[in-house]
Amino acid sequence: MKDYSAYSDSEIWSLLAAGEEEALAHIFHKYYPGLCRIAYRMTGDTQASEDLGQEVYVDLWKKRQRLHIQTSIQGYLRKALSNRTLNYIRDQKIRSVGDAKILAISSKEPNAQELMQSEDLQKRINEAILELPDRCRLIFILSRYQKMTYSEIAGNLDISPKTVENQVAKALRLLRNSLGPIVGCLLIILFHMIAP
Repeated sequence: MKDYSAYSDSEIWSLLAAGEEEALAHIFHKYYPGLCRIAYRMTGDTQASEDLGQEVYVDLWKKRQRLHIQTSIQGYLRKALSNRTLNYIRDQKIRSVGDAKILAISSKEPNAQELMQSEDLQKRINEAILELPDRCRLIFILSRYQKMTYSEIAGNLDISPKTVENQVAKALRLLRNSLGPIVGCLLIILFHMIAP
């Protein structure tokens, strides 16, 4: 295997785009462990973290000829991992909400209108969360769904706890605006009840 340590990121991107598998192997060996650590801090699941990290590389290889990267390799991989991990967290949360609904249905018989309204509300909330700016969405999900404290999030993302607090407040404001006053207020009350 070539020694890629003397190559710049743009040279490695070019080699990767040309289909050089050794360039991908170099990127993998250099950054994969760090990506797994980031994903683990976000998910708390070792297997999921490894899977998410591997999926980033599979996706990178599939898209190698179409990518026009203007950032560092590490920056690109971290952003790709964050987006993939956020989607994973969202999907896990939706699945757990779905499982809770199944348990609720088996324990009591709600009418069809109640189920439709709760599913519609959850869908609206999920869509509104996905529309948040990337950094704001990441911090909001880590705070409200992963139950991380502001200090933990600040430490993991190398930002101040005040920045975390401001981003959560911004997310709640944007969600309230997006969902309308009544649903937004209910959502804010709910998320304040589970605030770290």
